[in-house]
Amino acid sequence: MLQAGLAFYNPTREGSMANKEQLEVLKQGVRTWNEWRIKNNPVIDLTGANLSGIDLSSLDVFTHLDVHHGNLSESDFSKADLGGASLVNADLMDCNFQGASLSGCEMLGANLDGARLGFV
Repeated sequence: MLQAGLAFYNPTREGSMANKEQLEVLKQGVRTWNEWRIKNNPVIDLTGANLSGIDLSSLDVFTHLDVHHGNLSESDFSKADLGGASLVNADLMDCNFQGASLSGCEMLGANLDGARLGFV
């Protein structure tokens, strides 16, 4: 699994910034994230975060997620629940969304070049 850095991808939004606590929990892996998310139930703000190559496969309860203008290129979202997430203007190039729940996920203006959106 590739590790996400704390660098921020911000090609068009000056001053946008992810919630650092949430970013640190997410970097600890899917199991830790799912447990923390269920316990805390916050609105997830990862605006502008650089999460390129992160493995978020089988991620649960990822509604109320805001990663607009973020870099998620080459990330694995297979079988993840992204219903209600905002990935507006995000870099989703070469991401794996196979088997993911995308109902209600906003991807307006997102870069989906090379993304795998099929069902498994």
